[in-house]
Formats: sequence, C-alpha cells, structure tokens
Amino acid sequence: MKFREITSKSVRCLGDAMFTISCQIHRSLLPPPPPLPMFPSISEPCHAFSSHTCVLFHIHSQQVDSRFHTLFWISTLYRLSRFSMDICDVSSLPQFEIYLKLGKRLQEIALANQGNIPAIWNPPEKHVHRFQETRARARAMEKPKHKPRLLLPAIPEYFLSPYYPSTASIHDLKPIYLKELKSGVPQRGGYVLVKASTPPLRVESTIEAIVEDEKGTSIIIHLSHYPDENSRPAESVIKKNDTFLIKEPRIMIWSSTEGPVLHVDHVSDLVLLGLRDELIPNQWRTLLSQIDGAAVFIHRQEGDKAMDKKQYWTAIRCYTSALECNPPTDQEQIIHVQRALAYLKCGCLELALDATQREDVRWREKPLYQTCEALYELQRYSECLVYLRVLRERYPDPKYTRMVARVKDRLREKTAGVYDWHSMSVVETRARPPFLDHATYREPVAVRSSPFGGQGLFTTIHVKAGQLLLCEKAFSYCYHDTNAERSTKSSRASIITNVATRHMSVGTQAGLITNIIQKCIARPSLISKLTSLHCGSYEPAEITEVGGNTVVDTFFIERVVSLNCFGCPLTTEKNKFPAPGAERKYYHETTGLWLLAAKINHSCYSNVSRSFIGDFQIIRALRDMPPDTELTCSYRDIRSRSQDINPFLLKRWGFECDCAICAYHKESPSTIAEAQESLNEIPTFGSHDTIRDWSMIAKASEKYHKPEIEVPRFQLSEPYLRISDCCYAIASQDNTLWEWEGRLPWYDRSLVMAAGALVSLGYRMLAGPPLPGYTLIGPSLEVFRWGLMTDDAFSAWKLLHMIYVNVLEMPGRLEEFMRIAYTIYVGEDGTIATVISTSRSATPSDPRPDISYAPDFEKYQARTKRRLESENLGAVTLPEGFPKKLESEFVWEGRDLEGRYEWIYELSEVQVGEVESGLQYFKTSQRGRQDNKIDGKPADIVLNHNKDLSATVDKALIGAPAYTADKQVLHTDAGDIVSLFASSGAAEGGQSKLAILRIKETPIISKPLLVHQPASEGTPERVLLNYARRYFTGYHGLPRSPNIPAITEAQAEALDGLHFLGEKYHIGLDVQQGDIQYVNNLAVFHARDGFRDTPEQQRHLIRLWLRDPEHAWPTPEAWKERWSQLYEGVTAENQVFPLEPRIRSSSQGTGKKEGDEKEK
Repeated sequence: MKFREITSKSVRCLGDAMFTISCQIHRSLLPPPPPLPMFPSISEPCHAFSSHTCVLFHIHSQQVDSRFHTLFWISTLYRLSRFSMDICDVSSLPQFEIYLKLGKRLQEIALANQGNIPAIWNPPEKHVHRFQETRARARAMEKPKHKPRLLLPAIPEYFLSPYYPSTASIHDLKPIYLKELKSGVPQRGGYVLVKASTPPLRVESTIEAIVEDEKGTSIIIHLSHYPDENSRPAESVIKKNDTFLIKEPRIMIWSSTEGPVLHVDHVSDLVLLGLRDELIPNQWRTLLSQIDGAAVFIHRQEGDKAMDKKQYWTAIRCYTSALECNPPTDQEQIIHVQRALAYLKCGCLELALDATQREDVRWREKPLYQTCEALYELQRYSECLVYLRVLRERYPDPKYTRMVARVKDRLREKTAGVYDWHSMSVVETRARPPFLDHATYREPVAVRSSPFGGQGLFTTIHVKAGQLLLCEKAFSYCYHDTNAERSTKSSRASIITNVATRHMSVGTQAGLITNIIQKCIARPSLISKLTSLHCGSYEPAEITEVGGNTVVDTFFIERVVSLNCFGCPLTTEKNKFPAPGAERKYYHETTGLWLLAAKINHSCYSNVSRSFIGDFQIIRALRDMPPDTELTCSYRDIRSRSQDINPFLLKRWGFECDCAICAYHKESPSTIAEAQESLNEIPTFGSHDTIRDWSMIAKASEKYHKPEIEVPRFQLSEPYLRISDCCYAIASQDNTLWEWEGRLPWYDRSLVMAAGALVSLGYRMLAGPPLPGYTLIGPSLEVFRWGLMTDDAFSAWKLLHMIYVNVLEMPGRLEEFMRIAYTIYVGEDGTIATVISTSRSATPSDPRPDISYAPDFEKYQARTKRRLESENLGAVTLPEGFPKKLESEFVWEGRDLEGRYEWIYELSEVQVGEVESGLQYFKTSQRGRQDNKIDGKPADIVLNHNKDLSATVDKALIGAPAYTADKQVLHTDAGDIVSLFASSGAAEGGQSKLAILRIKETPIISKPLLVHQPASEGTPERVLLNYARRYFTGYHGLPRSPNIPAITEAQAEALDGLHFLGEKYHIGLDVQQGDIQYVNNLAVFHARDGFRDTPEQQRHLIRLWLRDPEHAWPTPEAWKERWSQLYEGVTAENQVFPLEPRIRSSSQGTGKKEGDEKEK
C-alpha cells in the first residue's frame, strides 16, 4: 500500500490547488461576529482594542451545537497577567501595584525600628480591656456559617524580610523578658515564657491573644499559619491560662503610639508547656492535687465529648492533659487509644501509628484497625495489607474484608496504573473538596540529576504517545469553590505578596503554605521530601529536628510553594469542555503541590502533558520516547510565542530556556515578525463576505526556514484550523447555497487544512491511497510522530474524526488516534464517549445539547438557568384531561416506604417447596426472549447475567451499563415484569433504586422546564413507561444512533429532570445474596449505584423478563410489535439458559471480539 507523507509543502501544494479562487459565502449563513465586551478600568488607557494593547486568541468552541471557531477578546486579567504553572501572576498588573507599595511601606517601618527597644508598653489592664472589646465586635460581626466566605474580597498576605526559625534546643537557650527584646530582630540564644491572659481571637489568617511574662508585662501575640476555624478552632491552639515558651522571639513596632507586637511566624518556635513542666514559674503552677485523681476522669470526659463533636484537636489536648495526671494503667491504655484516633482524624499519622504500636495495646482490635488506617493514609499499602489480614483473621468482620479489597485496588493502581477514570472524573469529584481515594502511580519514571541543573524526572522504559507516566496524589491541595452552598469547605483566595522578590499572585497559596507547615509538624518525615525541591536563592535551615520536635522554616515553605505549586481546575475535562453558559478558565485559584510533578523541568517544546482530576495530577507522554529521556513541560502558556519568555523565566526561576523554539527565536526574530505580519492580514472569520485567498498562510509559512518537527509554527495552526472549520461547515450544508469553483469536495479541503494545523504543531502523518475523487481521504491514515497537544491540535483531531465519519461512515484508525488525542488533552479516556458520539453526527445544522449518559447536576442546573433567562417558555400546561396530581396506591415516594416491610416476603421451607413445585408447571410463554442468537445461531435466550465484564472484555464491546460496574441511571427494561435474582452482591456499593412516576406540587413542576409529550390515546386510564437514557446519549461501545432525531435543549433538560426527580424520590434497596426482586416494568423505574467488586466477592444478578397474560395491563398499540418479539413463539424446546455471563447481541459495541465464550 502506497502512503503519502503529509508535510507543510504538500499541504501548501494542495491548498494552492484547492483555493486558487476565493470561496464566495452568503453572509446570512455565517454567525455574526461576537460583540466586544467592555474591559474593567485600569490605570493605563486601552487604545480601542488595538493589536499592541490587547491580545487576540481563539479556541475551538466546546459546545456540541457548533463547529465554528469563536474569537474572544481576552479579559484584562488574562490580557496583562502571566500564567506560570496555570497560576495567575499579577506582579505586572497596575491595579495590584498598591499591594506591593503597601508591603514596601511595612518593610520600611520594620527597618526603621529595627534594633530599637520599645519605649511604649501598654499596661495589662488596658491591653485586656481593648482586646476584649475587639473580640466582642468581631464576634458580633461574624457571618452565619452558611454564608459564602468566598464572596468577600481576597485577603492580602505579605512575606517581608525572611529570618530563620530557632534550631536551638530549649536547654541551650536562656530565659529573657519581654522588655529586653529588640524590634525586628530575633533574640538568638534566648526564650521568653508567657501566659495567655485572654481567650484567642481569630483575625483572618492569624490567631491573636494577650499574653504576659513573669514580670507582668503584657503584649499582643500574633500566631501565623494555623488552619481556619472550621479545621482547627483557635482554642485548640491557645487557651486562657496556657503557658507557652517562644524560642528566640521577635517583636515588631508598627506604630509610634502603640506598643509592640510579638510575632510567631515559625510555628515550631511556639512550645506549649505541659501541666507538670519544670519551666513553668511557681506563680503560674496549678497545684499538683488539682491535676491528679478526679482530673483524669474530667479531662478524659472532655476529650470524649470533643470526639463526639468531631473537635479532634480539642480532644487531643484533653487526652494529653489526662495523661499528664498519672492515670491508672487501664485508663492510660484507653486514653492512648482514644488519642491515637484523634491523631488519625487530624492527619497526625505518624503520631497515631506510634500510639497504636505500644506493646500493651497493639494487637487489640481497635488499635490494630487504627494501625491499618494510618498505614493506608500514609500510602504504605503493602504493610497495611499485612496488618489487615491479621485483623481479619483475629476479628472476622465484613468491613475488614472490604478494606482488604480496597487496599488491593490501591496496590493495583500503584503498580500497574490501572484506574477507573470514569468513576474518578464523574462520580468522586462531586465531593468537595475533591480528595480522591486512589494511589500514586510512578512506575515508568524516576528522579535523577538533570543536565538543566538540579533534579528532573526521566523515563525508565520505552513509552508510547498517550501513555500514563505519572498519576500523583497531591502532597497538599487547597480547593477554591465559588459555589455559596459549598464555600464552608473551600479555601479562600488571597493575594500573596513577597516584598523581597516583588512577586504577587492570586490563589489559595496562603492556605497551601499553612497546610504544608501543619503537615510537616504532624509528620516530621516529610521535611526531607520538600528540601529536594527548587527554592531559588533561598538557603533553608539545615537543622530540621531538635529534641524530637520538628523545625519548619515558614519562609522556605513560601519559596517552595511559590516556585513549585500548580494551579488546577476541578477536572481538566470539565474545564476544557465547560457546561453551556460556563466559561473556560486559563488560570485557577485552586492550587496544589505535587512533589514528583514539580521536578519536571521546563521546555517550550514539551514532551509531556499535564491534567487534573481533583487532587490528582496526571502526566502523559506527548510522543514516543526511549528510556532515559527527561520529561519536560512548559511552565508558560505556549499558544502565543510572539515574545521571548526567557526574561520572565530568568527572573522567576533563575534560568533561560534553550529549547529549539527559543533558539530559533533568538536566531531569526525578524522571521517570526514577518510571519506574524502576514497572518495579521487574514480577516476575522465571519466578518467579511469572502474568505481571503488562503495564500496568506502559505506566505507566512514560507518565512520559516526550519521544519515544523524541529520548530513548531504555533502561529499557523489557528489560521489553518479556521479555514478547515469553514470548509467543514460548507460541506455539512447544501452545496447549492455556495458559489465556488473547483472539483474537490469540501470535506477534502477541510481535511487538508486540519492536517496542515497538525503538521504546523510538529506532527508527521502518512495518508494511504485516497478514495476516488479525493486528495487525502482514504481508508488509511497513520501517525508516526505526535506533536504538541494544544487546543488547536485537539480541535483538528476532532475535525478529522468527524470528516472520516461523514465520508467513510466508520473512522478506521481515526477512532484510535482520537482516543489518544483525547487522553493526552484531558488526561483520561473515561469521559470520551460524549466527545466521540458527538463527533459522529454533529453538524452546524444539527445542534446537540451537552448531555451524556452519566447525568451531570451542574450542567443540568446551568441549562435550566440559561433557559429561564434566555427563552420565553410560556405558561405551564399539561395535556388535556391530565391530572395535576397523581394519587393512587401505585404512587409513592421512597420516604413513604421507609420502615415498612409488608412488601417484603420471607419464605419458609414449606413455601419455598410450593414455589419450586409450581415452577415445574410454569408457562413458557411468560418468559421473555432476551436475545435471539447464541454463537451466531438462532436461539431463544430467556435468561441474562448482569455482571461486570469490563475486566475481561474490551469496552468497545460493551454498549450497556448492565455489563460494567458503572452507575446505571433510572430506566425501564422491555416486558411487563423484571425479575432479578441476586446470586452475589457487590463488595461495595451497587444499591438498587426504584422510583415511580409522580406528579406533585413541587417548585420544579411550577416552571415550564420539561417537555410535554402528549399521552397516548390507547391507554387513557394510566401512565405507562418505556424509557432508557442511553438511546439518546450513547454508551461506550454503542454511541448514539444517527438515525435518532437530534434532541433539543428542552428535551435534554427533560431527561435530566426525569433523572434527578427520580433520584430525589427513590427508594434504595441493598441487594444481598438470595434476594429476588420483582418490578412492575410498566410503572416503575429502576437503577443501581456504581459498585466495586473484589476477587472474593463479585456482584452477579440473573434476570428474567416475565409476563402474566391473565392479569397484565393491556399492551399499548405502539408497543405490541416489540412485545410480540419478546414473548411470542418462545417454546420449551428452544429456550436457552446460559450458565456463563456474556453480552447479549443488542448490547454489543462496534469493536471486534477476538473469541466468543461457549455456553454450557
């Protein structure tokens, strides 16, 4: 077979042949250019959106009802700020300059007073009185907890001149008093003892209180970098009458009329003294008689109450106080176990593990279980499995069996990189914050010394394009959510200003810094993992542990976060394919630190892509790579390469990029400018009556003197794709509406331009012999080198896929290439079904709403809101004669049946015998035909096995969720009665759900949101149901049929409304082995949750479709043909009862099966 390589030269030649005469386009058929939005005001004027003051960019429209490119004007923030690691860097924005000026002013005040001994000290009474007034005002102004904290302005966070934490042992320090301290200078070699005179006050990100030393000198203390009040109450950090030791303290003078402030910037400098500590002065000591005897019981009781309220930090303090009171041995063991549980809940995993490993308790059930939990959270899964097996053997319990299965899943993810991407991206990320319970996979990569300097990440094996290289759980993750209902679980965005480096950014980095500091305090072993990360010119403290206590350098953590953290969306898929009405974001307030991913060095010509699902970062190969290849990823957005980014890289990270792209920019800056000038002449699509001669692209392409594989031509991909999109739009409509000359089909023109876009981004492809009348479109297309995966690249792949579907009906290898491209683009392929099914049939004249088999509540809400705001929906109507409310014995809600068991029958042995006897005379006509062939031969198969077969069968062969572990949405089967026998339940999940049609006076029905389908005249006395969502949306191997008319936005809303109403009013049933369930399939929807199987326990249901002709409801005329296919002609002689699970023929996908399983 002769292949033809697709190169920029061949694309230019084909383009010259195809576009020698401009294509006249009817203006009325083109979408109008989008209106220009108003920019927020800035200190410098914006000159009429000219090219030198406002950058233009475009992305391919992600809404399924459009095939056109859309031009956007970038907002001011995007226009002027830089995005490094997808974080918004506002250092150069004029409107943020005020924060830097304020930080400099604070720095000047600190330096002016540095080394001075304060002259003003407020008396304790005045301090306490003013503080209590401030505390009362703060409490009076507190917002209700359900109010969204995120709607408040972002808090400025400042990092002034850094200084090291104390690395001296307490025994090597000498006591000093507050009035001996000098402003702005840590008192090296000394410590100060203070006692809290007031309860604490939470002031934004700090905790304040009034403390005094032995001589009665009082001062305000500022404690920084503690979690918010929801995570850790201020009173669990400092309480009234607590005694503290501050190592090598530092005070600051901020005003000439007020007293100094005692700042504790390093959490490890603050030491809470125990009740019996010898350093506590006599006048502050509690009598020993007051901390013995009954005190043990009191402290333990307080700790138990705190545990019940989930106030775990408070519980730790109470249990620690109880242990300091010399409890009896039996009480001591119990308190240690309880404190271990509190440590576990607070994330102090190593302390929890130490407590559960005490010889006197380690083999008891509760400590043993806590040991397993601690090892699991520490991701020490192999050790966890050993302890779990001991636990299950000594204390048999089903929950321990389920935990064993869970650990095995983590080990499989860790060693083989096998993840359930669909479950991760669709189900688990609905939790907020989206902390996912999965393991880190890193087998194909290793950390080594990099020729760029420092460390890097390298391949250890030969890898293919799209292959998973790293799937890493975040070391620390701060989720920012603007949804008011979820804001209490969200980290607040702030403006981080480092005065020394003049760097400012917006996001949750302040919370990230706090989280990392607290995590290092709780788990000292983590410090060593952070010290290997890049921290610029900052030299961290060498000592990280003193006297068994962790030393954490706050300023070092700030530098690590600033230079290594990533901004990330909830999921890359949801961000790149936003719901209708939502906007795509190019920077993110949510931030996280991934220790391995942070070691990937920069190159503009990346060889890996990064994407996110919750707190997991996914790294995939952009192209085939041999072993020992260093992974690189661009730290900056590469869509616009008109400017040299090296000054920014040098200032930010201290290096310059020497990749081929940057080298070419240095060698030939005029070439880039001339090419850009040629491209600027290309008109905006839709704003003129003609598409100008495509030779402008060819003219710009000729300016480059290096091939695209060496130096990708970013500027060319967008114009290529713009013309490709236009040609596809023409090909998808009636050609008589277009005046054009030439002989080649418009699909062919579109393909050539889409291929040109890919070639310009470094791809190398081979096209096989074309079909008659075509230039490139043929049955074979090969990719032997993958290039960069930009928005334009993915849009080009999507266009190629649609072109092949429309011309050849089957995409051939384009299906495989599309999957690889999607996997690289969003990081996973679990959500690809929607994109591929959309690609198969979507055209500009066939708009499709954004809807998939798995209902998305956020998209549903967005669609409802959009329709209410933009559409004139009219008055609420119902079909004539239809009741406004359904009331009968068949109308119920799940809550109506809670606690009622009259519909559950437990059969005695005698009754079971009667049933078995009756079954001998069961009429064969009552069993429905579920398949009509087996091994290619005709047969009446009346029994079906519902079982997850995805582990042994390619998902391309699965077209129904009954054969997977995915969530199955509300639907009906065929036939009158669905009978399910539970041969085995799932190890976890898989709850059965039932819901019945009900019309009720609810707010959702009071709005005309749903589609009104007239009732059939054949059954006027009742509402009958026959519905399956997958026929409208497609499912894995069986995408939506192009023969089904396109659904509208209103119909999509009706499908989602039906689902979520059913979810609201359903009843859930836990399926157990031996259960038999009979469902009236004509009136009741059924569904099930997703589930998890284990090798020991796998969900397996056996299904029959039954009918009782004597008592059955009349079959509607429209259904009679289908019902006759099910029940007529079923005889005892040809009935088949398969003993092994298999996918029935109507549920098999389009893939090819290597071998069929034989029936027994």
